[in-house]
Amino acid sequence: MRIEGAFLRSKVARRIVLFFVLSALIPLGVSAFLALGQVQSLLIEQGHARLAQTSEGYAAYLYDRLIAASERTSEIAARIADGGSLGVEDRERLHRQFSAVALVDGAQQIVRLDAESPLGPRDPVLLQMPQSAEGGVALATAPTLLRAGRVLIVKALEPAHPREGRVVAEVDPSYLWGDVTSLPAMTGICVLDDAAIVLFCSDEAGAAAAAKLPTGAHDSAAGRFGYEFAGKVYLADCSA
Repeated sequence: MRIEGAFLRSKVARRIVLFFVLSALIPLGVSAFLALGQVQSLLIEQGHARLAQTSEGYAAYLYDRLIAASERTSEIAARIADGGSLGVEDRERLHRQFSAVALVDGAQQIVRLDAESPLGPRDPVLLQMPQSAEGGVALATAPTLLRAGRVLIVKALEPAHPREGRVVAEVDPSYLWGDVTSLPAMTGICVLDDAAIVLFCSDEAGAAAAAKLPTGAHDSAAGRFGYEFAGKVYLADCSA
């Protein structure tokens, strides 16, 4: 049976063809849209998983560095408590881990134990450090610049009389935070203390993420969110 050309040129025929095309393309478009959303969700989930893994690895690295610095501070405090002193070689070794090491006595007088300490004789940060570490080592932080903070370790000379003297050592930033170029590509790290003070950020994008943390997020075990910075969209994961 032949279909006349006049019928194909009619409005009814054109509507039938249009309906057929739409009935074929609309399901394909919806399927493609849903598939794109699923792929996006999968990529975001994989990105958060990689960030969480990087965060855990960096946290373990920081823990090892702080443990080593704490043990070294305890050794210094024990030597000073026994009446010893630090020689030139001791000071050279100290500079591998610390920016400065000082003794704060019961009268709040500061005695520098390293020859080239950047700490002033009446550094207010030193004087505000905990006077009692309860027989152990206390970790304290202090803000400085926008993307950096000071990390200090405090050790009492005599646990039974902690107010009589304590060693305060400021951990060297290069030693503590390490080389940021070793991080995965397009990944930054920010470290905050319990009071949400930014101690270290590897880049400006990370600092922007720290500023956008929801209130109380630093007290939670983990959190994830997305944010915009300099016209780009970033993913962020935080863990405690």
